[in-house]
Amino acid sequence: MENKSENVDNSDTAQTDANTVLGAVKCAEGWHDGSCCCNCRNQIELFKHPCNKVNKGSIMESTGMYACIVQFDCYKEYKGIIFEKKHGMCEMHVRR
Repeated sequence: MENKSENVDNSDTAQTDANTVLGAVKCAEGWHDGSCCCNCRNQIELFKHPCNKVNKGSIMESTGMYACIVQFDCYKEYKGIIFEKKHGMCEMHVRR
């Protein structure tokens, strides 16, 4: 079975296109243009900590959850929104 998140355009045209070179990772599970949370600069993966009650474990072990770290206009500081899926799409997308 093909992994949709590895759907990268390797054509000659795509390799010379500056936009494709800068954002080569395209995902078929997000928006129609290949934009997805998995290739957004605002997304981070969350890891466990030995002192936690929830998600207790090694700091090398993923929780399987992700966070979108963004600054909204109504707040001065950054906020994190957690979510359970690596793939998706929102209006805050900034390609890596």
